[in-house]
Amino acid sequence: RRVHGDGYYSKMASLLHSKDSIMEVHVLNNVAKFIADGGTPQAAIQSLSDNYRGYAQMSNLLTHWLTAAQVEDGRCAQRLTIHHLKTMITERFDPKQADSLFSVQTSEVPKWLEELIKEKEWRAMVYELAEKHRQCVLLSFAIELIAQAGYQNEIASVSTATANFSVFRRIMTETLVSVLSEDEDQLLSHIDEFRRTICSRQFTYLYAQALLYNLSNHERFGHQFRRISQELSKGFDGRALLYSRDAEVVTSNGSRARVVVRIVDRMNTLLSDLHNYPDIFNSISCIIADSNTNTADVNKLYSAYTSATPPATRFIREPIVIDLLMRDLFDPSRPLYTADREKYIYLLAAACSSDGGGSSVDSDADSLKEVISALTQLHTMCRIKIQSYIAVATSMVDMVHIPIVCQCVLFWSIQGLRASQTYSGSLGSVVSPPFLALLKIILTRHPLLRPRIFELLTTCFELTMEPDATDALTVLEARKKLLHMFLSLLREGFIFPVLRYLTQRSVSIDHALLRYFIKLLLSLIQPPYSRPLVQHVSELLVQPQTQQALHTEEYKTVVHTFADHCVSCAAQYQLDEDDLQTLQPLQTPPTVSSNENRSSPRTDPPAALE
Repeated sequence: RRVHGDGYYSKMASLLHSKDSIMEVHVLNNVAKFIADGGTPQAAIQSLSDNYRGYAQMSNLLTHWLTAAQVEDGRCAQRLTIHHLKTMITERFDPKQADSLFSVQTSEVPKWLEELIKEKEWRAMVYELAEKHRQCVLLSFAIELIAQAGYQNEIASVSTATANFSVFRRIMTETLVSVLSEDEDQLLSHIDEFRRTICSRQFTYLYAQALLYNLSNHERFGHQFRRISQELSKGFDGRALLYSRDAEVVTSNGSRARVVVRIVDRMNTLLSDLHNYPDIFNSISCIIADSNTNTADVNKLYSAYTSATPPATRFIREPIVIDLLMRDLFDPSRPLYTADREKYIYLLAAACSSDGGGSSVDSDADSLKEVISALTQLHTMCRIKIQSYIAVATSMVDMVHIPIVCQCVLFWSIQGLRASQTYSGSLGSVVSPPFLALLKIILTRHPLLRPRIFELLTTCFELTMEPDATDALTVLEARKKLLHMFLSLLREGFIFPVLRYLTQRSVSIDHALLRYFIKLLLSLIQPPYSRPLVQHVSELLVQPQTQQALHTEEYKTVVHTFADHCVSCAAQYQLDEDDLQTLQPLQTPPTVSSNENRSSPRTDPPAALE
């Protein structure tokens, strides 16, 4: 007798007749409902057994066969299976069918979903699916579970994470707390991921900047929050055309003009109190909107900051304003009238000589005079007398403690190298002992200038050699000195950008230089290693050009020792399967016993045939 009618019975029967129905999550409930509506236990068992296919069990069996046949080891076979399953799921994923799980299940979190987010490979699949199916309720729920489980760093780069405000707020809080204790390289890496999340929507950007603006008044960490805010502003540059509008401003001569103002710049202006200072508001807005300075705006700013009641220096401490002033002063290709030099130098010094708290120039009068004097002297050497790198380095001994002066020297050097594009004339000066000594002092005393030193070194390293202009051995020796500077950056903690760059450039680096650098690198680093360090070093070592360069047993032994140690400490260093797979070819080859030699047939041809 049918309790709910023939239609309900047929539905329960069809569920039990589907392929691999015994593998379904709700199979026990379906069997109970089938029997309760008049079905027999024997019929239920017959349906489950007749329709059993065992695809999951067959996949496991195939994995065991691959391992037993030594086609793949256990880890590789499992990784192959997971990769195939992820490909199938990604191709066949149906968001409507996935969301239907919430309509048939209880309010409890599915156990299979809790198990799935524990594995890194499956979390990566969830992120990929979430980017493709942004309206899927199940995937949004999974993202929230992942955030609650403590993987905020992973989902910081997932743009869909911002759709859920609680997830976004948790990501932002965790990121801000973590970056306060990080060095420059870690900060930039974290900010790149954070920026993608913040800048994916206007409301998240506005919320983040409003929060950072309030935090910038913190007595201890205020300057770090201001730095993060400025870095986030850079992330909106790619959306300038999407978020821009015409605005009317008053020029220095009193006329009105229309300029294109990015909405992001408008947000930043409103969050600060710059709009309360109309005398400088229009000038700074024009400079930022045009990404260029002009004499009229500079004169207006100079008059404001040399007046009896100057505005706060934080308004001209924007990175884009400082970069533009420095460019006009120290780029040899840009003309600058002598009459304007004093005003440009004064504004640059005022922006960079205050205590960082947004005070006026009056509170730092002594520091301001010192910076103005140093910048004037440096500008005279670089732009008027056009002295060499050696002469500039020698004259800078008494000014090396001023960060903006060091930054201007680095900027001027990079522009000079890019203008020459060849080794002739520039190389000898850059790698001269006085200039290299200056670079070492700067990278030690000014951590925030290490990226600019790195840019200078890479620019010099990539210069082309003119035929018959420079001896090849001279170039080789110069590059050797540059590699020494790269190692100096490593010693000071600027590690991963250097390793990434040399990995990318390994194809074009001379074998002798590669051997020299790797030998010094492996002698410099000491265990215990961090996981990122193991990943970057192993990635450099497995490059084909590197393998060709390390052909002697002496260098192979050093590499084997590093790889063997990392594999033996895999648990301590938190290395995953991909890390171990990268290290595998770098390990000491397994030795073959004499018994194995006698029992194994010879597969290689005799020497005579070779």
